[in-house]
Amino acid sequence: MKISWKPFCFDRVRLDDELHIIQADVSHFMDQLGYYQSFLSPEEWSWVQPTSSAAVRILARGLLRRLLAHYLKTDPHTLCFEYGIHGKPRLKGGGLQFNVSHSHEKIVMIFSKDHAVGVDVEYVKRKAAYLAIAKRFFSQKEAAYLSALSSAALPGAFFKIWTLKEAYVKSTGEGVGAFRYFSVDIEDKDLRIQASSVLSSPCFLSQFVLDKDYQVAYTCQTAERVQVCAFNKF
Repeated sequence: MKISWKPFCFDRVRLDDELHIIQADVSHFMDQLGYYQSFLSPEEWSWVQPTSSAAVRILARGLLRRLLAHYLKTDPHTLCFEYGIHGKPRLKGGGLQFNVSHSHEKIVMIFSKDHAVGVDVEYVKRKAAYLAIAKRFFSQKEAAYLSALSSAALPGAFFKIWTLKEAYVKSTGEGVGAFRYFSVDIEDKDLRIQASSVLSSPCFLSQFVLDKDYQVAYTCQTAERVQVCAFNKF
């Protein structure tokens, strides 16, 4: 899917019936790290501080709070979150649907008024034991597909499948343990979830490449195709 990016203007952008996808380059926000850190609750600060990717996690959470506050017309500090059994965050009391992902130098967020959403971004230059991971977590069909690919084609196909599966389980609230119970066919132009009735639900699923080095996938829990607005500058 081709994405047309435009600037995010806080005095103009409103969330209606479409999906909003927002990407941020970490390097563009490092001089504002203290500003975004000030939005975090003590609980949030406690679980981002000790990590090696603390700056990225602070920015991801701070940006999320700022954007949610914009859509809801409230103060970023007042937002309260609760978490599903697999860690998916949601606003206490319900309301706006959202999801966030980050990898290396990119943060990607998705927002919807009414439908559960999920997003995943992965840095494709990161080396991994692709087949070993696929055999452990993916469906048998997906693992067999990847095993038949050349070494040159394997990484790209792996990240396409991983991001699609991750985006889907993030929208449903399932964990990575659910990966093996459904499949995605990346050669089918109409991306669909092939799953058991337990996990299967109507959804809109899509993916795109971001700045050549990042694979992104997103999903929205609705059977209808939805309009997407994409923003990349603040």
